[in-house]
Amino acid sequence: MVDLNRILRKKITNTTWYGFTLVELLAVVAILGILVSIAVPLTANRFKEARQKADQNNVELLQGAYDMYYRDYKEHPSHPGDINGIFFYAHDREHDLVLHGYLREIPASPFQVDPGYRRDGNVIESQAEGVYYNN
Repeated sequence: MVDLNRILRKKITNTTWYGFTLVELLAVVAILGILVSIAVPLTANRFKEARQKADQNNVELLQGAYDMYYRDYKEHPSHPGDINGIFFYAHDREHDLVLHGYLREIPASPFQVDPGYRRDGNVIESQAEGVYYNN
């Protein structure tokens, strides 16, 4: 007599498969490619916007410290190597704004430009190319 359960179990185990077909894998890769092509430009733009906002905040911080120094001493803050403190170098500890306690250190430009900031008259400007702010 033939055991029917034994034959059925063998067929079930012989026909099972492990893994995905090539078509399924290609579909997943295509969908992931579309999602990445949408997400990357949006993310890259956000990084640039964040750098611009940080740069603008640094300009406002320097402008406020500069104005307070000028109000207190009636002269422009200076650096020993510059004429009238025109340029602001990152992490400078010899600048009058730092020596007199208006800033801990001159902030670094998020665009990695050094000197990151300069004074034009009584206005502080960013040295990053193509970045302009209304003060």
